[in-house]
Amino acid sequence: MRRANGTGSIYKMTHKKLRKPYRAVVSLRQDEEGRVIRKTIGTFTTAKEALLALSEYCVNPSVADSRLITVRQVWDLLIEDLKRRNVMITSPYKMTEKKLAGLMNAPIRDVRLAHLQRIFDEDMGDLKKSTVSQIKSKISMLFKMAIKNDYVDKNYGAMVVINATEESDPLHRPYTSDEIETLWMNTDDYRVRIILIYLYTGLRSSELLSIKITDVHLKERYLVGGMKTKAGKNRIIPIADCIMPFIRELYDKNKFNRSGRLCPKGTMWPRYITDAALKNLGIDRHTPHDTRHTFITWLTNYGVSEKIIKTIVGHSQTGDVTKDVYTHLVTDQLLEAVNKLPHTDNIKLFPGEKKSCTMVVQRA
Repeated sequence: MRRANGTGSIYKMTHKKLRKPYRAVVSLRQDEEGRVIRKTIGTFTTAKEALLALSEYCVNPSVADSRLITVRQVWDLLIEDLKRRNVMITSPYKMTEKKLAGLMNAPIRDVRLAHLQRIFDEDMGDLKKSTVSQIKSKISMLFKMAIKNDYVDKNYGAMVVINATEESDPLHRPYTSDEIETLWMNTDDYRVRIILIYLYTGLRSSELLSIKITDVHLKERYLVGGMKTKAGKNRIIPIADCIMPFIRELYDKNKFNRSGRLCPKGTMWPRYITDAALKNLGIDRHTPHDTRHTFITWLTNYGVSEKIIKTIVGHSQTGDVTKDVYTHLVTDQLLEAVNKLPHTDNIKLFPGEKKSCTMVVQRA
């Protein structure tokens, strides 16, 4: 299809049957030998669409180039933005990237809801609903990034319908006294030591992984960390005397690690730690969040004030205008609170608890 000089050309590809047979091409320059360097700006279903694309390119090449931005390029933009904001690239991001593998080289403006829905309908296997929801959330973030950069105008990621296996685990089942005693009997297993750190700090499952070496204060017996909410970020997390050796062990092992973190990524994912260790000890399955639930219940049962509990675990204290001042005053009180919790043997979830005759398991 002949056009005026300098306005590009349109070719119909006839070598095989194609869904988009019309190719729009523009000339960029000549090389040292006088050969013309051309650039394809896209392939199209009709000649009219290709003509429109050439017209747009002649007016504003940068806008026309956005037609060719791939899912991979937008995904890289998203990851770069997250790293810039110090957001941890956790396993759900890696899982989402894997699920999108078949679309990564496609222009994101060509991706439709049907393409994404097919992934959720056919490629999720036996993943639980919470995991599938995480993947949906990450794809929605991908499209928000594309919208932010004017590559697309709709968030198809948010429109996907989830039909996944429901969670079968009970919500927030605290550890029993016998289970905690079993853990203390098996501290030679590093996975058990990690679970005990979670049990005696109330850290969220991903918070321990985000704590930097520079935020570990062994002499003063506290960590600085946290995430998710304003009250949860950069809070003081007291180190109970009973788990101090475990924290010190992690510190000494990783203080020169290039990651700069107390627990380097990929080595101590909470789900792996919990499932593997508990299975080895014959303890019923727990979710990683159960340690946090146990910690909060435990402190409540031992008479620790709600205000101190909220300060330790990072729950908001709505309407408390003195919270910031209070936090600086209570480091010793926070330590006193966590040191009330029993450890090693004779564990009780509340004072006066009558223990069962359950055998405590010690694995070789």
